[in-house]
Amino acid sequence: MKEYEAIYPSLRDFLASTAVTRVNGYVAGYGTCASLRGEIGGLGLSTAGRKRLEEIVCPRDATEKRSPGAACPAG
Repeated sequence: MKEYEAIYPSLRDFLASTAVTRVNGYVAGYGTCASLRGEIGGLGLSTAGRKRLEEIVCPRDATEKRSPGAACPAG
C-alpha cells in the first residue's frame, strides 16, 4: 500500500487506480498465482513489492490446490 500511496498521493487517484484494485483483489483471495505472475510486471510495484505480493498470493494458491472442495478462495 505504501508504494501505491507514493504513486497516488491523492485518495481519489488511489481509489481510481486499476493496479490498486487488482492487487487488492489478489490479496483478498481472488485470482491465482499463475494469473498474478502473468501481470505482476504491469502493476507498478518495486521488486520488493512484487516479492511480498507473491508471498501472500502464491502460498495460498498452493494450499487451495490441495483442498479441491473449496468453492472459492474466500470460503
